[in-house]
Amino acid sequence: MNEKEITKYFDFTVNKLSDPSGLFSINNTLFDEFNPKSANEREEFLDLCDEIKSFGVNHGYFKIIGKPANNSGYFKLTEKGIELKKFGKGHEKFQKGLKKEPLTRYQKIYLTFFILFGIIGAIRLFIPSHINKGNENNQTIENQIKATRSLKFSLKNTSEFDLKDITIGLPDTALTYNFLAKNTQTEWTHVKSAFHYGFVRFFDTKDRKYFIQPIDYMGEKAFEKGELTYVIKNIDSINQAFELDFDYLDESNIK
Repeated sequence: MNEKEITKYFDFTVNKLSDPSGLFSINNTLFDEFNPKSANEREEFLDLCDEIKSFGVNHGYFKIIGKPANNSGYFKLTEKGIELKKFGKGHEKFQKGLKKEPLTRYQKIYLTFFILFGIIGAIRLFIPSHINKGNENNQTIENQIKATRSLKFSLKNTSEFDLKDITIGLPDTALTYNFLAKNTQTEWTHVKSAFHYGFVRFFDTKDRKYFIQPIDYMGEKAFEKGELTYVIKNIDSINQAFELDFDYLDESNIK
């Protein structure tokens, strides 16, 4: 299912909520609309619900309140989600409206770095070349700035299973990997921030599905610099469960 279809059903779910401040189940909200009967229809319905949950959490519209026995999950709209509900015109138009609002903290940080790089570039352009060649401090400053701009993220598979169709949900983005062999690790990716755990979903080579959905991040502090690795281990193929660990290297120890 592509992002356009997911966005369509996400908007449908939000608009159908009668109480923006109350608890709701995505599965129950959509069940009457799809009324899945066959095993194949039920599987497609549950996959769609998972996609909507991930979309809502990763974009900051939903927060998980509890998880009942049927694993469907209860949710509540965040302040951003309530604004979307009141807006009533869907995610895409809502996002366009947000772009006109004042700069966020992250945008201000990036703007500062952009101006700083512009100043460095102007200095190197107008100062005589022989002075630039003898001044290695400029390059050192640029390297230090580049190293502290963002968090480096990687995913490691220490299990005995090869994994495929992997999705990692972080506060500001979603990462996807087509395949990750056992006892291997992905290349580093620059991201804005991440907590020590997050949404993780993947399949093994027999198409068994595994996922972890965080409840919330209340009281947690996000990593914004350094190197963070999510570690998938101890996969239980019978119960379709696994452990998610992490390794973090503080930027002050990175050489």
